[in-house]
Amino acid sequence: MILHQWLGRTALIVDDSLSMRLEAQRILDEIGFDKILLAENGQQALEILAGNTIDFLLTDLNMPIMDGVELLAEVEKSNTCRLYVGVMSGLDASLLNSVREIAEDSEFDLIGILAKPIDMNATRLMLAPHSPENQRPIFLRHESEQCSASELATALANNEIVSFFQPKINLDNGEVVGLEALARWQHPKRGLLMPATFIEHLETGVLAKQHFLYQITHILEIIPELDSINPNLTINANMPVSLLVDPSLVEELLQLFTQHGADPQRLILEVTETSVMSNLKASLTTLARLRMKGFGISMDDYGTGYSSMQQLAKCPFTELKIDRSFVHNSASNPKLLSILNAALGICKQLQLTSVAEGVENQADFQLVRAMGWSIGQGYYFSHPLPFNQLLTFLFTHRE
Repeated sequence: MILHQWLGRTALIVDDSLSMRLEAQRILDEIGFDKILLAENGQQALEILAGNTIDFLLTDLNMPIMDGVELLAEVEKSNTCRLYVGVMSGLDASLLNSVREIAEDSEFDLIGILAKPIDMNATRLMLAPHSPENQRPIFLRHESEQCSASELATALANNEIVSFFQPKINLDNGEVVGLEALARWQHPKRGLLMPATFIEHLETGVLAKQHFLYQITHILEIIPELDSINPNLTINANMPVSLLVDPSLVEELLQLFTQHGADPQRLILEVTETSVMSNLKASLTTLARLRMKGFGISMDDYGTGYSSMQQLAKCPFTELKIDRSFVHNSASNPKLLSILNAALGICKQLQLTSVAEGVENQADFQLVRAMGWSIGQGYYFSHPLPFNQLLTFLFTHRE
């Protein structure tokens, strides 16, 4: 019954029922947890958390003094790690789905909802696909932590903005078919910063084009090394909103590709549906010209904006990426499953490559593969990796 990745780890169980706390404690003890803390309500849990670091939080929802939903909100304010969370509840399914959506918008990784009374098999199945080794630091997006444009300009000049790469996986055969380049800031004092602290300056303003062309140049420079391990991978790069109306963008991109002797078909430019649809006419000119030159065009975060199928049909997209909020845990959420199925139907009708983002566990993977999605992307396959680790991943995956 032991799950080796959880050996020696710490859990916190929160439930107003003593019998439920003790039963959950017994189950987690058999699974391998070393330290199991108990609280009978959210307020008591916060007091325990003030002096302890935990790897897994298992909480009831309906509790006196402070309920589970409020507890999660309070813990998120002070937590600095991506915390695995399990919920146990006897509430009806529609309310539990709402709780799941609330958690999905937080920094927590909600890995399961257990019906009461919980049992060993269900708890073990929930924990088995996950390892606390995969927890990542959270960089909270407080206003005081946002960088200024001048700070970011200095960071760009010092080459502190680097690209990490997340693999895209063919769901039929498991092969790596592409990568997505994602910006990270290797800050000299604050360590590795996620985009939330600086991305607004790279999406608008004078720094947007500077960084975008720098990132594309770096992509072109690494293509030969990538080809030595896995030839013909496509690479996705996020295109800033402001560049959709830049008349010189297409020529500058073509010039870079000519200088490096690279095929434009290797690059897929990602734009969000909101950015395109908010200025459709102006965007279409740039997108059409990019597509005519051979670049792929991907609609990112599909489902989070307001596009219609008619508007989609006007744009020269080659790929549609459904947002992770509609993928992760959709196997247990009928509403999300319906949206996921509808998006796949749009991909088929418009002959777009379908990419499911947010594939984070075995259930997500099995679902999108069974449904017929072409490509998967998410933590189940790999976190975003720095280039040296990416090469190791590609070499190992090839074998």
